[in-house]
Amino acid sequence: IRDFCLSRGLGDVYKRQGLYRIVKTEGPLSLWTGCQPTLVRAALVTVGQVSTYDQLKHSMIKSGYFADNFVTQLVASMIAGFITSVLTNPVDLAKTRIMNQLKEGSETKGVLYKGSLDCLWKTVKSEGLLGLYKGFVPTVMRMGPYTILTLLFYEQLTHLAYFLQSNKSGI
Repeated sequence: IRDFCLSRGLGDVYKRQGLYRIVKTEGPLSLWTGCQPTLVRAALVTVGQVSTYDQLKHSMIKSGYFADNFVTQLVASMIAGFITSVLTNPVDLAKTRIMNQLKEGSETKGVLYKGSLDCLWKTVKSEGLLGLYKGFVPTVMRMGPYTILTLLFYEQLTHLAYFLQSNKSGI
């Protein structure tokens, strides 16, 4: 709501009546603007993080150069974070552009994109393929540490659970 109001020059009106104003000017369905790309992004984050991490870790261990330890997990999670950023940046770009465009019937017309695919297509057409990766560095800076910490905590909690389970059965 804050971003919506600020992007439309409404100042800090969001603190008092942001939700009401959005519903009034653009309709109640505008509250779900950007929902579809957000769901697609969530799926890509999961694919990018979990499957990439797992595949990388097992390949690294299988190579014989790495053991199943913290260093292997760290390297695999760093690469998974980068790959996740590559997968999700175009969707983030489309989501942000769609959510920031003004709707028909609001104070100023500004509908540029019909949907996510239209946004991606128009971006590639006007800015080239690299246009899909605007904001990539901040995405990596956000997604990298998040992925690393998530996967390292997952590994450590998994090891702790196995340890506790084996001690429980040995008592």
